[in-house]
Amino acid sequence: MDYTVEGVASERPFRIARLGHTGWSSIDLLGTIDFLRRRLGLMVSDAVTFPNMPETIAPDLAKAYFVRCASDHHTLVLASREAHLTRAPADSPMVGQLSWQVGTLRQVSDGIDYLKDRAVLGRLGRDCPGSNWHVYFSDPDGYTNELFYGMEQIGWDGRSKPVSMYDRGFRERFTLPQIAEEAEVERAAARGDVFDGWRDPIDGAATFDLGGVIAERPFRVTRLGRMLLDVRDLEASVRFYVDVLGLRETERRSVDGHTCVSLRAGEEHHSLVLCERGLFAGLGFRAAAGLAVPDYGQLLAARDALTAEGLEIVELPPALSAGISYGFWVKGPDEMGFQLFTGMQRVERDGSAPQPSASPPPLATWPERLPAGERGWYEPPFLGPLA
Repeated sequence: MDYTVEGVASERPFRIARLGHTGWSSIDLLGTIDFLRRRLGLMVSDAVTFPNMPETIAPDLAKAYFVRCASDHHTLVLASREAHLTRAPADSPMVGQLSWQVGTLRQVSDGIDYLKDRAVLGRLGRDCPGSNWHVYFSDPDGYTNELFYGMEQIGWDGRSKPVSMYDRGFRERFTLPQIAEEAEVERAAARGDVFDGWRDPIDGAATFDLGGVIAERPFRVTRLGRMLLDVRDLEASVRFYVDVLGLRETERRSVDGHTCVSLRAGEEHHSLVLCERGLFAGLGFRAAAGLAVPDYGQLLAARDALTAEGLEIVELPPALSAGISYGFWVKGPDEMGFQLFTGMQRVERDGSAPQPSASPPPLATWPERLPAGERGWYEPPFLGPLA
């Protein structure tokens, strides 16, 4: 125990609190953004243009789009595959990053030296848009991971920070201590441009009663619940995420002859699933993510709405969803699989997974309402306004 984190002895100088967001390069960037907005109800919070893009890339495809589901500035970051390949190898994975949030800026700073000896480091500093302080590094498969602190919060007016506040972005290692974000906002207020940020306009009429609020969709995605990765060397990847990052293995399952390992950051059953290479190709996906909705009623509403809109609900092997009681899959335009689910089991006090852990039953067997007292799962409450 060489380190102290939040007053507690630790094997590493940081403690991952949650999987905060992810990023990927999309074959059909604009189609994917339209799918996320119109079908899943997410919102664009910002778009920034990449520098030095070839003239052959259309302006709309030479951008990174930041997409959110709640008050975090972004849950997903998307770029076109075409733009991505101008600065990355042709065989680079579709998933561009996994971003792990820690509780203090010092944990990111101290993590830089720790990770320098254990991984291939990428960018250091602070990203704008989003305002998150970070260190980027690669896992054994070349997937980019991010350790970050802080995340810009979208408030009552739905606007992101103005571009003028990007002067507090950094592209190198930062010193400590830094001024508080409140002081940054005061500077913007003094300039008079604090309300000049991006706001995603509402498309379509609000006609649904969503828990007592009139909304455009009959369900609401609240967070990124889990990511699934296709890896070459399963055991090497498990060692990296357990030994280097401090995730804990929850359980292993076989899915269509491939081993999948569930790893957790906190008390939930898992945040990350590592799958032996070859599984995704058989499922028809290039990458996969789980998006949480608040409750079973909204999950049923999502199933009915997406089916009525002509989307195919994909039935995947239940073993791919260890620890989840109810969930279903849809396929995005770019072969990205999205699972909408509610709740995830929590581990026991001794760190063991419930035995046996849950798996979603076939969609045709779902009841229209759950029996009283049936709650073998847990979903954190959604804090914040609907928009």
